[in-house]
Amino acid sequence: MINNPALELNQEEATATKEWCVDRAAFYAALAEVYSRPLTEKWLRWFTSPDFPVYLKSFVCCQETDTSLLDQGLAELNQAAEGKSLAQLVRELQAEHSFLLIRGGCQTVHPYASVYLSEWKRVMGDAWEKARIFISEAGFGLPEEGENKYLEDHLSVECEFMQLLCRAAAKATRRKKHDQLLTSLKLQETFLREHMLTWVSKYCADVVRVSNHAFYRGMAKITEAFLVQDAESLKQLCEE
Repeated sequence: MINNPALELNQEEATATKEWCVDRAAFYAALAEVYSRPLTEKWLRWFTSPDFPVYLKSFVCCQETDTSLLDQGLAELNQAAEGKSLAQLVRELQAEHSFLLIRGGCQTVHPYASVYLSEWKRVMGDAWEKARIFISEAGFGLPEEGENKYLEDHLSVECEFMQLLCRAAAKATRRKKHDQLLTSLKLQETFLREHMLTWVSKYCADVVRVSNHAFYRGMAKITEAFLVQDAESLKQLCEE
């Protein structure tokens, strides 16, 4: 996408880069919703739409991308919604959300980096501290209160942070601030590599293993496929 090592983008490259960052920001925001709260009919209508696979692949996949895991996830989303009304699907996923994502439900799967990376499998370990420092130094902080307040190493917060970085990159592209664009891209690549990819694949595998619902199994596969491909795309961009 970006062929100029100095990031002096021509108009075509700038437009493509901005659209890529905007699409990625929107999808990271969607993932933050999936892993933070029960989904509404509005979100489920989008995830189960026939247009969703086309939309997702438009900015996730390049010519040489292995789409097998992504395709499996999309097939499970389709299976989850088959023959069901949105209202019925909402009710089913409310119960599954409580089981998978609320502490005290599923005893083996928690969407915190510390649970997967600490010796004692507990929250607020070194992974949380490192994520907290990284996010804070980048200028992002958690709300002080609210029902959806999570620690910085929670998957939804890490996705929300990536959303903000993607939006910053899109803004820098519009303003032709190529140094700011490169800074944002490097922050994204580093955060994915050092904080998210160190544990999310294991978490997603556990969701696939224990979830009772095809929707969350599908989303776990889509999440892993997206993060791995996004990190690879960012690595290529930052190295050019």
